[in-house]
Amino acid sequence: MRKLSRVFFLLAVLMFLGSVLFGTVEVWVSWEGESLFRELSQEWESETGEQVKLVYIPELEEKLTITLKGGGDLPDICLIKTDNLPIILDYAQPVEITEIDGLDYAFEEKLAQAFHYGSKNYVIPYYADMQLMYLSKKVFDQLGINLPENDWTFDEFIEIMEAIDETDVQPSGWGINSAYIFTGLQEGLGSPVINDDGKVDLLTQENITLLKQFKDWYQAGLLFDYVTRPNIVKAFSKGELAMFPQGSFLIQKFLSSKLDFVIRPLPTPWRSVIDPKGFVCFNKQPNTLSLLNKYLEANEVFAKDFIKYPAIKPEQPQEIPYFSQMQRAVQNGMVQPIDDQYVFGYWPAMRTALDLILKEGIDVQESLQKAQDYIDQR
Repeated sequence: MRKLSRVFFLLAVLMFLGSVLFGTVEVWVSWEGESLFRELSQEWESETGEQVKLVYIPELEEKLTITLKGGGDLPDICLIKTDNLPIILDYAQPVEITEIDGLDYAFEEKLAQAFHYGSKNYVIPYYADMQLMYLSKKVFDQLGINLPENDWTFDEFIEIMEAIDETDVQPSGWGINSAYIFTGLQEGLGSPVINDDGKVDLLTQENITLLKQFKDWYQAGLLFDYVTRPNIVKAFSKGELAMFPQGSFLIQKFLSSKLDFVIRPLPTPWRSVIDPKGFVCFNKQPNTLSLLNKYLEANEVFAKDFIKYPAIKPEQPQEIPYFSQMQRAVQNGMVQPIDDQYVFGYWPAMRTALDLILKEGIDVQESLQKAQDYIDQR
């Protein structure tokens, strides 16, 4: 009995020493892909004999903020969005990509550039969500209206809305308070959100013209403000809404609900706002980098399983659902701005201006002037 106890004690000591010498690689993930990351982690454990602590965190930004500001322990690897990076750099020093060996992958250039911050790269891109147009095939068939091609234009979008407006179906609509959607609309049909001098300038003739047109479309009923996403989805599911712009994350939900829909890129020159996600490493230990490469090697599988645009150029893009539509959206898209001037200046000001113009009937130029004053006073 005493001999058996010594054996157990020695085993415990060996396990402790193993954890001290080799450690457990801790990984934080969020959004989609938890099941695949767990499967990959288990495979890696079997291959290496080491351990992974994979933590799925629904509210990742909140968790990161609390941990960083409180001086808590960060994971070895963390999947983040572009707008998570600034606060990370305020409190921690992640590993620069140039210090990571083995990243011999053909990354999508626009997604790789998305995490270029402060003249350095800290994040290995993994995938992107984006804004796409959802169209009800059932509605289009019932009304005898041809579905647009992938290369449709904004003029075609207006013509289709006007044709549908002759029926009982709402032509188009979205939550007009969505920063993603209006930002891309202004970037394509108005003036760039950030001008060549790196400033926000709302009082341009292009923006005034766009907002006057936008007001006309809204008052004519071509566009409807559904305010919240559940209201949009409900109207679309019931065949009361013909088409609406929304993030690509909805594709899987619609497929599982067996909705009769098709996907198109946003009509040009309306630009899709691209929302990339990628991995940041807080150390460059061999086991950390080994597990990271395990995830990167499965990038195409991830994109296929979860209908995402992969950051690593796929070998069989035809196997990824809606790849051609997502690729066109990325090519014509803009990466989500993450600087304070946009987050705390432009969008709060523009959102208020839209409310004043559409709901309160305030003059377009007056509303833009108020918005510009707000931005300039920050």
